[in-house]
Amino acid sequence: MLRYYSHRFVAGASLIFALSLQSVMAAKLDDVVAASDHWLVAQVDSQKRVDKLADDRQSLADDYRNTLRESDSLKLYIQQLKSQLQSQQDEM
Repeated sequence: MLRYYSHRFVAGASLIFALSLQSVMAAKLDDVVAASDHWLVAQVDSQKRVDKLADDRQSLADDYRNTLRESDSLKLYIQQLKSQLQSQQDEM
């Protein structure tokens, strides 16, 4: 009879331990899921910042190339005006 009660005690204690362990594991799992969600949101925000920086860089590069083209065109125009002015001075 004592053996019967000791087996029931061990089974009951094991069940209580398993349930409390499951509760602790569930709480830890919730913490892990929450931390994972937080990390994922941070990564999305980080990628948005990287994308914006890439867009800004591309825009600045485009502006720089356009400015170089405009500068080259103006240099050519000035050279043509100098040539035209020299021709007019030679005619006088």
